Amino acid sequence: MVACEGCGMWVHAGADGFSEADVRDLSEGRHRHCGGVYLCPTCRSTLMARLLSFMIHENRSGIFAAPVTDEVAPGYSEVVGRPMDLFTMSRRLAHGVYSGTGGPQRFRVDAEQIAINALAYNSRGDKTWKEARRFLLALSRATDAVFPFTHNGAFAAKIAAALAQP
Repeated sequence: MVACEGCGMWVHAGADGFSEADVRDLSEGRHRHCGGVYLCPTCRSTLMARLLSFMIHENRSGIFAAPVTDEVAPGYSEVVGRPMDLFTMSRRLAHGVYSGTGGPQRFRVDAEQIAINALAYNSRGDKTWKEARRFLLALSRATDAVFPFTHNGAFAAKIAAALAQP
């Protein structure tokens, strides 16, 4: 049994896909997905839904709401190999793509991909690029606060560090 740090509910470890080794790693603070912080499936899902709501609110110009097409952004599919947007993330959350203890990390990678795509496609300093930068930095702070055991994807971490420079 493991206790959820969010709601305090006890969960049978096996029911959430944990092996005995996973429970040991969790108790030692080195579980591959959650470090030493266990959140039950309900808390994980609730927190991801709240983060998605935060992202929708932070999408002030609406540019990240729906999939980007080549009709709207010529050549986008040639620059962006892994498109992502808030509508797609919402569907993925509803369909359980972010379930399991690795769900918050997958969620974070997808969320960061939205901004990374905009940064890659748009010219540094233009309006959309600046909005993507602001969005990525706000998202990183919020995700760090809600899911401290997740980490920026390698590419996102490099971009976030570069964008933090004045």
